[in-house]
Amino acid sequence: MEIKDSDIFVVGYGGWVLLKREHSGENYQNHQSSVPSLSGTLLQVTSASVTRTTQVPTLNSYYLPFLESDTAKSPIRVGPNLYTFSGELSFEVTDGVLDELFHSDFFSRSSWFWVEFFDGQNTVVMSNCVWSSVSITCGANSIVTMSMSFQSNNGYHNNLNVVKANVNPSISYKESDLLVPYWTCGHEGFSEFSMTFNRNVTPIFLNNDLQVPSYLRPGLIDVSLQATTIEYVENWNDNLNIHVGSQHGIRLITSNLMSKQYNMSSMTDTGPKTYTWNSIAMNAEDSIFTIY
Repeated sequence: MEIKDSDIFVVGYGGWVLLKREHSGENYQNHQSSVPSLSGTLLQVTSASVTRTTQVPTLNSYYLPFLESDTAKSPIRVGPNLYTFSGELSFEVTDGVLDELFHSDFFSRSSWFWVEFFDGQNTVVMSNCVWSSVSITCGANSIVTMSMSFQSNNGYHNNLNVVKANVNPSISYKESDLLVPYWTCGHEGFSEFSMTFNRNVTPIFLNNDLQVPSYLRPGLIDVSLQATTIEYVENWNDNLNIHVGSQHGIRLITSNLMSKQYNMSSMTDTGPKTYTWNSIAMNAEDSIFTIY
């Protein structure tokens, strides 16, 4: 498995990233013949990249005798290369981002999304993307940010869909899409917090002519929350409601306080108290969080 520089696309100065969420249950799109220009939400990215990784199917010789003559020198290549695609995004949270992502659809196992990148010179479109990790970070006197890792089958293309021009020149940021203030986020008493959703995403290759995954299989979601307070809180409710903006948020339905740390104050801080939660249901069919 080898990653080459030509297989990496990084957004640079003057670039933008467009993200479009598809509804849960929508079929994957096949764009081997043409790549569409998308509509969606512009992300105010701080960093972004997509990567194509090559996997070479091989077999090893079953017989390696003691003598060096006429013995195997290398594994045997037994088929065409297989390709997987992945990406990472870090961006500032705006009202438009919350309206696009804060839906139960985005966190369901059957949902997927598109991303379109422009780095000031070239554009790349990657479809059939499934997230594997989503994190939200918020602290006093700082911008609320999100980061996301995802996998994709790239619309059944073997190569990155890089176009030598901006395929959507009319795109512009909306002046009304404002940044989300940090003081509208969190829970009463939080001075800062970070929430992370993780799940395994497995690329599935079937017995067909494709050299990319036929589909992506997401696993169960693990959710964790870490928060810092100034005052020590002895007990927390199991049902934790974490605001993200004035109209959206995440509610941990069956939160478990996994750890709490009490620090001694010093001349340089106020002795912050740190707490860590996860959410685990009593029944496998029950939800562990809700998005609103």
